This record gives sequence, structure tokens and C-alpha cells, in this order.
Amino acid sequence: QFIQKYVLWNFKFRLEGLEIVTHNSIEQVVSSCLYLNKLNLSGCRVLDSTVTLLAKTHTDLHTLILSGCSDVTDLSLQALATYCKNLRVFNLRSNQYVTDVAMMKFAKKCSMLEHLNIARCKNISVITDLAQRLPGTSLPQHFGVVDIKTVN
Repeated sequence: QFIQKYVLWNFKFRLEGLEIVTHNSIEQVVSSCLYLNKLNLSGCRVLDSTVTLLAKTHTDLHTLILSGCSDVTDLSLQALATYCKNLRVFNLRSNQYVTDVAMMKFAKKCSMLEHLNIARCKNISVITDLAQRLPGTSLPQHFGVVDIKTVN
């Protein structure tokens, strides 16, 4: 009940590092927060069904942090690419299931991306290809993080 009352009008929500947060708790936040545009679920147990619900119900989402959410797969990226085309910041650091193919499709559809962190993603090796696919990108010095700079 506390979560439901708190998040109704909250624009951003942070559950970072709360390993005890369940899929049902996250689903309640996602369903209750009408104007959510920033969500940090780092280290939480996030399932593809949660990300799909989030993407379908919050198409204006512009920041999503899923660092350390090891259960996220290509299905999540497919849902985000389909419904959240205005995503600007996406962090998937330390993921083990998302593949190169899904990441390339995601990057193609989410053309508003300004920051992409895929460092330590076990099955993603297309860092240079991503930088070329996203207009105005440059690769920073630390491997796996793509910062997109607007070209004037």
C-alpha cells in the first residue's frame, strides 16, 4: 500500500540494489506510477515480463537502468525498441543474456539514445558497430559505454 500511494505521481523511481524486491513489487510500481519517465532497477530481480509491461505502459520512458539485472533477455530489448522509442539513457551493464542481434535492432529503433552502457555484457561484442549505427556517436575511453553527442 505504501508503494502504491507514493508512486502515483512520481516521475522517477529508484529501487537500486534492493535484492528483496520481487517481480510483483516492481509490477505494482510500474502499474501505479502514471507518469514514470526514469526508473532505476539496478541489482533487482527483473524479468522480461516486467520490462515488457513497463514498455507497453510507459512509452514516454526516457531513462532505464537495468545494471546487474541478469535475467533480462533479448525479449526485453525487443519490447523497449517497439514501445519506448524516446529512450535516451539505457544501462544494461553486466548482463549475460542479451545478444548482439537484439542490441543492434534496439539501437536502430531507439534513435534518441544519448547514453548506452553495455559494459561487461557477456554476449555483446558489437560496441564499434553500435557507435557507427547511432548518429553522432563517439566511443569513450572506457569500453562498453557509448555516449552520443549531438553533432552541430
